[in-house]
Amino acid sequence: MQHIFILNPTAGSGKAKSLKKDIENYCNQNNINYKLIITTHVNHASEIAKKYSIKDNVCLYSIGGDGTAYEILNGINDKVPLSVIPAGTGNDFFKMISNNNEDILKILIDSINGRNVNVDYGVANNKRFLNSTTLGLDAKVNHIACSILKNKIIPKNLIYKVASVMGILRPKAFKLKIE
Repeated sequence: MQHIFILNPTAGSGKAKSLKKDIENYCNQNNINYKLIITTHVNHASEIAKKYSIKDNVCLYSIGGDGTAYEILNGINDKVPLSVIPAGTGNDFFKMISNNNEDILKILIDSINGRNVNVDYGVANNKRFLNSTTLGLDAKVNHIACSILKNKIIPKNLIYKVASVMGILRPKAFKLKIE
């Protein structure tokens, strides 16, 4: 089996990037057939997933946060396994499926050795999602957080806290149509 590690270097304020050497060392020491690819732009993880998921006997790994997993999920073939390694800021998906607070490296090694959990995903507007889909305050807070992140005004560990306060203090009604 070929193991394809898709690493988002900006995830988790560099937490994902810090795993690069550990992945290489473990795979080299254990003669594991692998390729480690570092993403360089938005949707790059999805492009990589499309390219490698057409092959037989391959497993993809998302080394990053929920956004990295989302991109890969939307590029991957349904038949290819995806392991999500929690190296982002929030890691909501991993928290949802596991009460595992172990070391990230142990989680990674367990995944390489086939200790995985099968999960379902949802589809909305032809896009797959793992965690949930939201609207209203959750979506507004996420939108505000993304804007703050682009401006780099606030430390990353405070972004969602500030965005939550801003979302609550500036409520806005919206129309919703469910078909």
